[in-house]
Amino acid sequence: MQKTVPILILCVLLLPVAVYADKQDISDMDGTDWTEWQSFQKYSFISGFMAGADNVVTNNIQTQDSKYDSDMASKVFYSYIVLDDKKPKNSFSRKEVALLLGNQTEGLNIGLYRYAILGITNGQLVEGLNTFYGDFKNKQIKLRDAVYVVKQQIKGASPEEVEAILRFLRADRDYKNLFYTDKDGKKTLAIFP
Repeated sequence: MQKTVPILILCVLLLPVAVYADKQDISDMDGTDWTEWQSFQKYSFISGFMAGADNVVTNNIQTQDSKYDSDMASKVFYSYIVLDDKKPKNSFSRKEVALLLGNQTEGLNIGLYRYAILGITNGQLVEGLNTFYGDFKNKQIKLRDAVYVVKQQIKGASPEEVEAILRFLRADRDYKNLFYTDKDGKKTLAIFP
């Protein structure tokens, strides 16, 4: 009995590796792979994907100074990028530099949070990906991208925004395809991921 426990543990640890051993690179996986997998393989992949996304976000988020004022930082930033010909800004106070750095940090953090998969269960993602890849037009979309499309749908993205993202992914990632007209008739850029 004592000899079988270590062997069983080793088998459990190697199972996820064996599941994906036929692929050289996980970034090559698409809808064809997804539809061929068994349920446990899908859940294993999603669990690993979510853990990886969480790890990337939490290990790269930068903290802000507690005195950071986002509105003031935006004003300083816009005074820098929108130059006044009569009073060009070519020097900044220490406080303005701190605000500009904080503004940069805030922008980077916002970008990172787009990769976080929060408030969504593995089951929701698996079910969403099953539905997503049920459409033959989506089979060639890479799995890493499809996860974020499904995330957008779960989080309440409009059908117009989702369609713009799908056009982008189906058309060799042409960024012009990310523009769409929202329900109010306003031209908008879809955020992906």
